[in-house]
Amino acid sequence: MHLLPTSKIFCPFLIGLIVVVLFSSNLRANSDNDINSGIKLSVKALEPLINRDDPIKLEISFESSKENYRIYRHPTFGIAAAIGPNDWVSFEIVSPGGAILKEYGSHLPNPKRPHKGDHVDVFPGNSYKEIVNVYPSIYQKGAFWPRTGDYRIRATYSYKHRNEWKYGSDLWQGRLESNRLTIKVK
Repeated sequence: MHLLPTSKIFCPFLIGLIVVVLFSSNLRANSDNDINSGIKLSVKALEPLINRDDPIKLEISFESSKENYRIYRHPTFGIAAAIGPNDWVSFEIVSPGGAILKEYGSHLPNPKRPHKGDHVDVFPGNSYKEIVNVYPSIYQKGAFWPRTGDYRIRATYSYKHRNEWKYGSDLWQGRLESNRLTIKVK
């Protein structure tokens, strides 16, 4: 008595199905957070419905499940100071028409490199949360989001130390991508 069919069609199909399942699960693991890491990045909308001239108010959260992680954080301006040209914190913002917005920011000074004490420790089983306002343009306050409708947002935290920097070699290095969320602009 055979438990599985052994036809010439079924065996290659079964092998192909197993390969597809393993490949797709590997892609999913690599698309969110650094798979070798015990740190997770997530974002939550504080106001899921905003006016065209309002900033998007997000809660950014780093959670540790394995060990102590040290991430960049400006001592005065917080994690929001990392938004901008150095791309330590960036956002993928997709407009209602499907265009990815390039001009957004936090309107805070943007450091070119970490300084002594520019970090926060995230311990196992704990999280670090901070509120960030993301404006429609880096260059001018009072700018408007391009159109009304649903904007899809995902945050990315990425850090790689450069040898010419005096501080920052003890910061966690890698790339994290958050969950995706939707904000409605009216």
